[in-house]
Amino acid sequence: MEIEVMDLRVQKTRRSIINAFLELRARKALEKITVKEPCERAEINKATFYLHFKDIYDLSDFLENEIAQKAAASIASDVPLTTSEIVKRMCLSYVDQKSLIDIVFSGKQAGDFVRCVEKSTTEAMYGIHPEWRGDLAWSTRLSFSIHGAFNAYLQNAPADAGAVLDLVAEMCDTITNVPLDPSRASVPLEPSREIV
Repeated sequence: MEIEVMDLRVQKTRRSIINAFLELRARKALEKITVKEPCERAEINKATFYLHFKDIYDLSDFLENEIAQKAAASIASDVPLTTSEIVKRMCLSYVDQKSLIDIVFSGKQAGDFVRCVEKSTTEAMYGIHPEWRGDLAWSTRLSFSIHGAFNAYLQNAPADAGAVLDLVAEMCDTITNVPLDPSRASVPLEPSREIV
């Protein structure tokens, strides 16, 4: 019983640190936040903070990865999904997490969101389609679809989010269904180019 109470305390402390950080991050650039600030807001000492995170950047990375993993989890499925279904789920995951994304990925971190989503989504896709791993053509199509879909959606969603989502998904299906030039069909991806 005592162990369960400690687990709950650890979880509450971690959540308190994260909430304090998010309050600060909503108002300040990441590089301007010191460890002392979320500690004061969470009413903990620095030693407790360091039990959870190495530094402010580790905390920020943790939140970035958590957001990206949630986006990738949105495409998890027991049945193969079409590219349009994947794109729709990714964009809807973005909408669900928008306020958190706007805080965590603001300032110099703004460009990191799509890269984080690409990394986690690509790994999820390789789980669904292991034959795509290491294939330059599919890697390029995935990158293009992920980056293009998010950018097109973000730029145009204010006009009509539902219609834009349908258009973006349709375009991604078109891109992934175009037959590949046979000479490029299975070009291996150089190890240094694999998405990590």
